[in-house]
Amino acid sequence: MSEEAVGFNYLDENVWVRYAEEVLLPVHAKASSILDAWRDARERLNGRKLSELLGDEGIARVLLGGVKEDGSRPDNSVAGFYAGVLFNPEL
Repeated sequence: MSEEAVGFNYLDENVWVRYAEEVLLPVHAKASSILDAWRDARERLNGRKLSELLGDEGIARVLLGGVKEDGSRPDNSVAGFYAGVLFNPEL
C-alpha cells in the first residue's frame, strides 16, 4: 500500500514525532487527569458510609450530580451520566 493510499508516511520519523505530540501526549495528559481524580476520590471516599458522605455538601453534590429534591435530574447532569453508564444494559 502506498503512502498516497493511506495518507501517512510510516517511514518518516517526523510524522511519528508529530503524531506523538499532537495525538498521543494530549490523550495521555487527559487520561492521567482522569486517573488522578479517580485515585483522589477513592482515597477520600473509600471505607466511608454513604450517610457520612452525604453529610458533606461538596461530596454530596458530586455523588448526587444534580438530582433535585423531587428525584428528577436535569438534562446533561452528572446523575444522568451515572444513570446512562451504570444502568444502560447495552454497555
